[in-house]
Amino acid sequence: MCARHAQVAYLSVFRYEAFSAHGRYEGVIKTTDAGRTWQWVMAVGEDYPDNLELGWLDISHGYGWPEPPIGVCVSPVNPDVVAYTTLGTSHRTDNGGKTWKCLYGALNSEGASMTRGLDVTTCYGYHTDPFNRNNRIISYTDIGCLRSEDGGNSWLSALEGVPREWINTCYWTIYDDQVPGRVYTCWASKHDLPLAKMFSHGDYFKANFGGVCVSEDGGRHWRPTLKGITCSDILLMPGGEAGARVLYAALCGDGVYKSTDSGETWQRASRGLPDRAYAYKLACQGDVLYLITLRAIEEGKSISAKLYASTDGGQSWQQRNIPQGATGLSDIAADFEKTGRLYVCCRPGPRPGTGIGGVHVSADGGYTWQRLPLREEFTHNISLDPAAPGRIYVTSFVNGLYRSDDGGENWQRLGGFNFRAAHRPVPDPDNPDMIYVPTFGSSVWHGPAMGNGRDFEDVLPRE
Repeated sequence: MCARHAQVAYLSVFRYEAFSAHGRYEGVIKTTDAGRTWQWVMAVGEDYPDNLELGWLDISHGYGWPEPPIGVCVSPVNPDVVAYTTLGTSHRTDNGGKTWKCLYGALNSEGASMTRGLDVTTCYGYHTDPFNRNNRIISYTDIGCLRSEDGGNSWLSALEGVPREWINTCYWTIYDDQVPGRVYTCWASKHDLPLAKMFSHGDYFKANFGGVCVSEDGGRHWRPTLKGITCSDILLMPGGEAGARVLYAALCGDGVYKSTDSGETWQRASRGLPDRAYAYKLACQGDVLYLITLRAIEEGKSISAKLYASTDGGQSWQQRNIPQGATGLSDIAADFEKTGRLYVCCRPGPRPGTGIGGVHVSADGGYTWQRLPLREEFTHNISLDPAAPGRIYVTSFVNGLYRSDDGGENWQRLGGFNFRAAHRPVPDPDNPDMIYVPTFGSSVWHGPAMGNGRDFEDVLPRE
């Protein structure tokens, strides 16, 4: 309510059945007489009302996706000034609800979205077309993926052709470096992997859909080529003919699949893996493939993460070791130059004593491991800069972002990155002194690769 005009109040509504005959199920209602009578000022039924300015999420995903308003605030001095939030959108009125402006994004003249800095979205990767740097894709949870044709200044939803039951999450994207316009993506109805919560709510395999899609026009249109369950990673092998590229896909709960014809057809390549291998991330080093599986809960029992290697193109897999005391792995990276040198990120278990964290390195392909001197337990992603040997970025779900320039012997936390939970950073293709950082909950950030300790942070590091 308005503090100085307490007779004026606004109420967020979720499925008000008394109005169902009029197709009005949720929105915001208002009283100007201390609750004696109420009127709708923003009513959503089978479609959006005319007095609501739509943003990109409303347009691309439609009614019901962000769910109804869950937060409403009123100016303490002016009862006509009101704002509300949903799980992904926000709007404001300055005239008591007659009209509502979109706050969470702006649309340009071509209908593409431009950020205003209020992006409540989780994303896994920021990807740039090697043939045209203006073409970019962000792999998102909850909203699938977005594409840009102007270097990231504005964005369009990129879901056409993706099966409806898959569009919740795009875990990863790869541009083909031999064929302009060709893009590979992996999709899933299950989001937020590798977090353990995805295995703690009911049956993981129930309503689990996903697979691989291919686009020939930069992501404008997609077609599914591998259908199954949650696809959490896709790997394009170097070299090969344009129509015979070799790819591997990790299906979390169904092992590894392989394509030898640029993603057109797929065959299961999981000999040596458990029947329900929770395949999560893939890496390659020369002719050796590496796979990490997730820590999961199956039939009430906890299953520890594992590391596998294949030396015969995925025909068979052999188990390697993981760091002693580790039970959960969240990422793997293979050194570009030093054969056998691997890095993994570990996450502690859900209870004390159920797994170590940190970043660990192996010099022999995963037979022995050593913890790197980074004082951080909840490590999440690791990325190696191909243009700078020895440069490593590691993200945390607690303290943001770290960097090493000597292969992990020394580390610095990148100041100024003002968000706790980060995903895999990538160098800016237009400026080597800048990086893009996808996040768990605040879309993509762009900033100096060395950090900036002078920038204000309200997210401070903690032990």
